[in-house]
Order: sequence, then structure tokens, then C-alpha cells
Amino acid sequence: MSVEDTKENIFIDRDEELVELRERLDILESEGKGSVTILAGEAGIGKTFLVKRMRGLAEKRGFRWLDSVCISRDAEPFQPLKESFNAFMEEKKRPYLNLPISIRMAYEKDDPGDVDNIFKKSDRATIQRAMEFVKNITDTTPMVLFMEDMHLADRYTLLFVRYLSNNIGPSNIVLICAYRPEDAVDHEFLKETLNFMYHRKLHREIHLEPFDRDDTRELIDAVTGDEAPDDFVELFHRSTEGNPLYIYETLRSMLANKIIDPTQGRYLSDGDSIDWPPVVRYTVDRKITRLDDSVKNFLQYISILGPQFSFPMIAEYINMDEMDVLDMIDALLEVNILTETGGSEWYRFSHQAVKDILQEGQSTGKKRLLHKKAAEAIKKCYGRDLSVHHETLGHHYESAVMYDMAAEYYYKAGRHHEKKGDTDRAIDNYLSVERLSREQNLMDMESKDYLERAGDLMYGKGTALLDQGEDTEGRELIRRAMKVFERAGMEDRTKECRKHLGDVM
Repeated sequence: MSVEDTKENIFIDRDEELVELRERLDILESEGKGSVTILAGEAGIGKTFLVKRMRGLAEKRGFRWLDSVCISRDAEPFQPLKESFNAFMEEKKRPYLNLPISIRMAYEKDDPGDVDNIFKKSDRATIQRAMEFVKNITDTTPMVLFMEDMHLADRYTLLFVRYLSNNIGPSNIVLICAYRPEDAVDHEFLKETLNFMYHRKLHREIHLEPFDRDDTRELIDAVTGDEAPDDFVELFHRSTEGNPLYIYETLRSMLANKIIDPTQGRYLSDGDSIDWPPVVRYTVDRKITRLDDSVKNFLQYISILGPQFSFPMIAEYINMDEMDVLDMIDALLEVNILTETGGSEWYRFSHQAVKDILQEGQSTGKKRLLHKKAAEAIKKCYGRDLSVHHETLGHHYESAVMYDMAAEYYYKAGRHHEKKGDTDRAIDNYLSVERLSREQNLMDMESKDYLERAGDLMYGKGTALLDQGEDTEGRELIRRAMKVFERAGMEDRTKECRKHLGDVM
């Protein structure tokens, strides 16, 4: 499957929404009843692909399709409607240019009206004339009017939408409006319009949700042309929060830059090393630049805290008044930059890309200091039971260039996960201790006990996989265990691994 074919197939798991839109066409075609549908969803969630598929269905039935794009809340009144209707009229006139003058005169007599004159004034009469114009041009052929970026609509365009939705029953038109809720939080008239329509049951709203894990896997496999490992799918789903645009564009960038190579079985294992492509960065920047400076500064600070963080952690870390902290959090929840998780006091970034890009804009010295402050805030808030925070503390101390402390907490995290039976995370933490010890020339910890523990866990899991018939993965884990035992100077355990590999070859 080519890249362009894959882009068309980003329309994964939108069948239910497409069926609902198709029903609007069915009702218009069979009963002559118009309707209004609102498509809501964040940038990159798939509104454009859904509408593109809808347009194909409408045009196959012989429906006219008109596009209108809202560009600014301060635009000239009715600007998106004027542009789309003028484009329609020009297209309608084109076939008549070479006809005899008598036919052209007859056509002009039946002309439904001059668009610029219809929208000459900003008043109720203009909206009524526009409604008559719509009825005239849809008398013989049903029409779909698609309005994009409704969150940028001017007041008068929204008044027309409100009026049309209240009078659309007898008209031969389906109106589809798309908007991004996170971009509409300060558009009071849009909120008022949607509330007006909602309470009078004048429209249907389709809210496009992010992909779940299975849909994420389907898209990843389509883009890479391979069945990706479970841990890579999990990492990508978690990092992108199932946003199809983020998944698609980031995978394309990784493939182009050879960061991943499915043909060699090479996939990314660390979400923190994702290099977000320009289109994702643009989407994130657009979200951030709209915020007040005080909220942006707050956001930069908390981007250091970790994958998730609690209200007490934030208050301790930033040393702000609690009500001010809650106001900041509410503002970020409203624009879908933060999400509540694990209870009302815990939060995380809606997309890892936001956290990563915010951190890139900070100096090295500032980041080190903030990581140290983050570790201190965690210890002060959760000092009675730090076990679940050991791994996060290791990360903060390593980023703060406090390597002895980082190694200590990575080791404690390894012990914690080992006791819980989370073998993979225990191994990762023990190997983090070894990496720091080697790279930073740290004093040996407990006679390299962490290496023995990592090797034992790899060896145990490897032999278990072999017993289950998972030969490739099992042998790879035993090879890794052998290398760990070699680095620890454990000759007997190294020989045991070699013998086991020899027996199963």
C-alpha cells in the first residue's frame, strides 16, 4: 500500500459516523426534508476525511456540493456564504456562455438573484433573502452545504446558520458544519448558537473521538506495511492519544528518516525520543499561542512534572495560590491541553507532543532546576509512600544531573516492579542503573546486584517463552541475559546461558 493509499485509508473506524451522515442524504432524497449536522473534534481527528467521503456519496446521487470556509470572526458579514454562493453561480453560468443569446436571456430571467446584493446589508431581511435564495437554487437539485472551521465564523454567518436550522425542514438542503471545540472556548456567540439549536432539537451533533488501541494498530500496520509489535503500538497510542493525524504524520516522518525500519524489525521503544513532524508541531503551536502569557508560563513549568501529576504536586512545585492553580488547570482542561485522569486531583497532557514541544523551548539550566524542584515536590507530597514514584524520581534526578540519586531511585523502582511481577519495567530500571553507573563512573551499587537481577529476570522470561514455543523472542532474551551476566563478571551464569542457547538452536 502506497503512502497516498494509506492516507485515504486513514478513514478507519468512522463507518458509524458515515452511516449517520448518509441517513441525512437518504431522508432528503426520499422525504424532501433538510437537516443540520455539526461535526465536532480536535484538529487531526478525521473531520476532513469524513467529509471527503460524504462528498463522494452526495455527488454520486447527483446532489450539488458547496464548500464554505470561515476564516475570521472579524471577517466581513456572511463572507463564507458569499464566497461559496458566488462560486456556485459562476459554475452554474459557465455552460451557458456559448449558447445563443435567446437561451441566455431566458436563463438570466430565471436567475435566483445576485449574491452580492442579497448579502448587501447585515440585518434580518438579509438572512431571509438568503434563505429564499437557498430555496430557489435547490428547487430542482438537492444541495449539501459544508461549512468548515465554524469556530471562526462571524456573527452574521452564525445568525444565518441559526435561521436556516430553524427553517430547514421544507428546504432541499443538508447543512454540515465542522468545528474544533478547543478553538471555540472564547466564541460566546457560537456557544449561544449551538445552545439555541440544541434546546430546540434543530441539529444532530457527531463528536469524533480519538482512535482506540485497535484502530491505532490498524493504522500503524497500514502505514508501515507490517504487523508492529504490541509495545510499539501501545507506546504510539499513548503518545498520540489516538489522534489519527499525529499517528499518520509521525510514522511517515520516522519511516522517511529511518528512525524505524519494519523490514529490519526495528521499532522505537522510548516515547521521549519521538521527533514530532512539522504538521504536528504546527497544530500544537496553534493551541499554545492562543493562551494568555500567564497560562503559557504555567504550562511550561508543569511540562517538566512527568507523564501525570496531581494538584498537590503542582501547588508544591510552583508555589502558587491554590485557587490560582485551579484557575490555570480549568483553562487548560477547557482547551483540551490537559485531561483529568486517575481521580479528580490527577492530570496529564492530552498529547505527549504538547509536553515535548513545551520542554524544547526551555534552556538546559532552567530544565535542570525544574527537574530538581519536581523531584522535591513529589517527595514532599508523597514521602510516606514513594514506591510508585521511584521511576519518575529517577528520571527527574537524572535530568537534573544528580546521577547518584537517579541511580538510587531507578534501583528502588526496579525492586518495586520486580515485586509486583512487572518484569519488563523491572529490567528497564535495573539497566538504567547500569547505564548511569557506566556512563557517569558511579560507585558500584550492592556489588552490581542490579545486573544480576536484570539478568535473572531476562533469563527467566526467556526460558518461559521457549517453553511456550516462542523461540525467537525467548532466545533473544537469553542472549541479552548472557551479555548482562558477562558485564557483571558472572562466568557460571554466562555459561548457563550459552549452554541453554546451544540446546535450543
